[in-house]
Amino acid sequence: MPGAFLSSLLVGLLAVGAAAQEGVPTPLNLSPYYTAYPAPISFILYLDSGEFALCAYATCVTIPGSNPPVAECGCYSFTGPNLGSATGILNKQIKDTMLSTCFGSARCTTLLSNKTEFCRRMNDRTMYPGYELVSTYNTTDWAVATGQGNPEPRVCQGGTATNCFAAACRRGTPTSRALPPGSPAFNSTCYCPYFTTSRPFIMANGSFPCGPTDPAQVVPGKTLIYNGA
Repeated sequence: MPGAFLSSLLVGLLAVGAAAQEGVPTPLNLSPYYTAYPAPISFILYLDSGEFALCAYATCVTIPGSNPPVAECGCYSFTGPNLGSATGILNKQIKDTMLSTCFGSARCTTLLSNKTEFCRRMNDRTMYPGYELVSTYNTTDWAVATGQGNPEPRVCQGGTATNCFAAACRRGTPTSRALPPGSPAFNSTCYCPYFTTSRPFIMANGSFPCGPTDPAQVVPGKTLIYNGA
């Protein structure tokens, strides 16, 4: 019983801490926002500039009962250039607009840099109302912030991992006590879809474990998982 009570308490803290405004979906039900879930990684790229969350090498813990299944991840926020992938977007309307705009050319990384629908919605905070940040990508900021360099990725032959690209995020540290504090301390929290698969995928930090290939071994609120693609 104590375990069940603590699990229920964790869910309540997550729901209240992340989305206190009325009408804002909590991490337990981001389905109104993640209308293009599941979203694969692709190479139809665009370039932004502004405040963003970076979860490239994030450590995460699953949120019990979430729809779609998401994990709470410790991340960092930065302001500056960041890169995205059109087909990886989790909001269907924005994803369709970006595919139409960016497909077949490099204009979304040149002439339309920071002018696309994704960039506008990210910078004016209307991507996920109630969540101040969106997770995108940058090749250098995590390494500079942590002083750890950029880890080498590796291929996992199945496992469990998050795909944090385009996830809804908030400023502030994660609420789950299962997560490490980060070094330096995480200053943003993202709610990233996660997957369990027997197929190969890339683990962004090759020193991290690939995770269980059996979903039954992923204990909600306890099993640590890591960002992959």
